[in-house]
Amino acid sequence: MNFSKLKNNVLKAIVPSKEQERKIFKLTKEVIKRITIRNTKILIGGSLGKGTWLKNVADVDIYVKFDIKEYNKKDISQILLKELKKKYKVDVVHGSRDYFHIFYNGLKFEIIPILDIKIAEEAENITDISPLHVKWVKKHKKLANEIRLTKQFCKANGIYGAESYIRGFSGYVVEILTVHHKSFLKLVKSAAAWSGKTVIDTNRLLKDPLREMNRSKIESPLVIVDPVQEVRNASATVSNEKYNLFIKICRDFLRNMNLDFFIETPFDTNELKAKASGKKLILMNVKPMQGKVDVIGAKILKVFEHLRKQTLMNGFNLIDSGWSWDKEGVAILWFITANETLPLNKKHMGPPIKVSKRVENFREKHQGLEFGQENNCIYVMKPLKFRKVEDFMKDMIETEPYILDKVKEIKFI
Repeated sequence: MNFSKLKNNVLKAIVPSKEQERKIFKLTKEVIKRITIRNTKILIGGSLGKGTWLKNVADVDIYVKFDIKEYNKKDISQILLKELKKKYKVDVVHGSRDYFHIFYNGLKFEIIPILDIKIAEEAENITDISPLHVKWVKKHKKLANEIRLTKQFCKANGIYGAESYIRGFSGYVVEILTVHHKSFLKLVKSAAAWSGKTVIDTNRLLKDPLREMNRSKIESPLVIVDPVQEVRNASATVSNEKYNLFIKICRDFLRNMNLDFFIETPFDTNELKAKASGKKLILMNVKPMQGKVDVIGAKILKVFEHLRKQTLMNGFNLIDSGWSWDKEGVAILWFITANETLPLNKKHMGPPIKVSKRVENFREKHQGLEFGQENNCIYVMKPLKFRKVEDFMKDMIETEPYILDKVKEIKFI
């Protein structure tokens, strides 16, 4: 498809209508008017404040900026909580500085207390810098729709989100990348040629970022010098997996530009069943614990990675695996393995034959089992407790403390 035509079709689907914009700003202003704390300013943040939000936005960020001279030594979270409780039912989200969720007329508002700083060096918390990000992005209003294209592209391909269980591109990273390259298509063409570590310094704040930035800040494959805080790598949490996936998707898109690259496809067990044809498919439902989305997601990820690792370590042929979670309901873990039954016994290697004392201890430890020699080492044939992967995984999710401590419930579908 012609890119210009494709671009217009995507933008029609993702750019908010004037009516939606009017409604969401009206509701946001109503919430803001009800927050009356002395010597504070209120700013609409996030993608809404930057003008890069997508149609059908689910939540709104509001920053309550406390005068730094008056409130520098005070607990601004508690002050804001006390104010919000007068008007709303409030959910507290604990963090380095607590912030709050409220619902108003069907919209979710994230209300964040920050100090009103002028430069990044004055910040006492990472969130204090957020208004500076908003200000920087708003300088590039002409690129708002280009940013929206990049954002939707990343969302549709599982690359969007800086949460610890995703480790993809944050909204701010998407914005910087698009601004740096001047358009979505130029970004895609550039990213398709990325290899190794990529360094982006849009404002040219540093002569040599890899030498001048703290070593701990440049471990990620993508290093983006924050335009408002040169000591910070805005993409520090991006994983190798998401970085390489972005490169691959960009290359695929350039080979065959079509609408599918911008469409978020819901998790479909029927597609998995077709993919697993002739193999064994194991599906699990996971009920997460209550708490902060990032923390909950990280726990689900750890459970998934533990199951995957143990399955491989115990000799099962794991072909593919993955998981899906909508941040609200149950998560689904899936594993595709070879449709096989392992042998009755597994070879367990022991010490070299010449180390007689260790060989003697090895034989004593495994009395009654069959021994042999291979490559000048002794081995024993140990009976397998589980020969079928479904039996092994069932035992894991029912008895393994590492798993049971991290989720409310986990069971086969």
